[in-house]
Amino acid sequence: MSITPQKGTVNGCPVVHFDHHDPDVAADERRAHYEELRATCPVAYVDLYGGFYLASAYDAVRTVASKNDQFISGDGIFVPPSGLPRVPALEFDGDEHTTWRALMNDLLNPRAVKDLEPMVVEVVDAQLSTFAARGHADLVTDFAHPVPGIVIGRLVGLDQPDSLQSQKLAEATFASIGSSGFDDAMAAFADFTLSRLHERRENPTGDFLSALAAGSYGGMTFDDESAFQLFLALLGGGFHSTASGISGLLHHVLTNPEARERVTSSTQDLSRAVDESLRLTTPLQLFARTVTDSATFGDAVIPSGSRILMNYAAANRDPDVFESPGEFSLDRRRNPHVAFGGGTHVCVGQHLARLEMRTALTRLLTRLPDVELSDDAEFSGLISGQLTNIVRMPARFTPEA
Repeated sequence: MSITPQKGTVNGCPVVHFDHHDPDVAADERRAHYEELRATCPVAYVDLYGGFYLASAYDAVRTVASKNDQFISGDGIFVPPSGLPRVPALEFDGDEHTTWRALMNDLLNPRAVKDLEPMVVEVVDAQLSTFAARGHADLVTDFAHPVPGIVIGRLVGLDQPDSLQSQKLAEATFASIGSSGFDDAMAAFADFTLSRLHERRENPTGDFLSALAAGSYGGMTFDDESAFQLFLALLGGGFHSTASGISGLLHHVLTNPEARERVTSSTQDLSRAVDESLRLTTPLQLFARTVTDSATFGDAVIPSGSRILMNYAAANRDPDVFESPGEFSLDRRRNPHVAFGGGTHVCVGQHLARLEMRTALTRLLTRLPDVELSDDAEFSGLISGQLTNIVRMPARFTPEA
């Protein structure tokens, strides 16, 4: 697939062929397309899925992400619509967004996340112990993938089997977006969620799930539908993107001896490694907005009512913002990446995601100091037009006694 502009323009934007739901485009090929888009048509028009605009240059993406009155989220973040219920607080605007955001911030603000650190360390160490004596592991399926599922499950009040089951159902639902299996996957996830809510309603245990089941939390009143929406936001949002973030960080550090040495001796370099990995291996790459007031980008004029897709992954490698944008550098003093979005819709779970990434890396290198990759990692293409991931990362190490 080429991104070469097709004949003609729409409102000053080159018309390009770009199908983010094409499952046959490999990760490297997709990245090359992003480079071409950003260099040749920073804001383009795509004549698919009803027609939408595509912003790939950093400045354009940052503008759309931060001007939340001009570019709204209430019409959904997927192109085309996913079929999922509206996701709090991401797919709400104005006062509704403020209310949902405040509720979620109570759970995930920096102070609350700091209090969760002992639990995150416990989860990470327990997962390491499932394979540390074996001498080999797949660092995705054995480690990076289950950790965030268990952490977010513990946060809301699920035990480990239910945490992993909810993760499985949430990921199946997300992966089936746009396919014939979506309705069945969505129904299975909804049935699981509502059954747990009803169990807590009958037998409350004092956790977040019990409060939600009781019908009131953070000053909001909940019925089954709104409780499921919040559950979907926490469980769906807290699993796959964080698993992708952990996998990406492990891959960057384990394939870079200098970075590996530096992150083990400097907390500042550890934080820089997290940001560099998120910039280069952006988990959730494409988010949509609706234009409420016509917007101008150079010669392009995007009319009110249009849909525009922000390409976070392309923006995160923009050479106008990032020197040597394809390099993993712990000497990058300024790293204004948009892996967590921007504006009022910036990811509310970013503090927990960063904690999980730091903890997973440091505990892995502490307990298995000679761990190394035993084969090349395998990267996915775009899943459901939005998510990229590492699906396989085999490693070996001296077995832990």
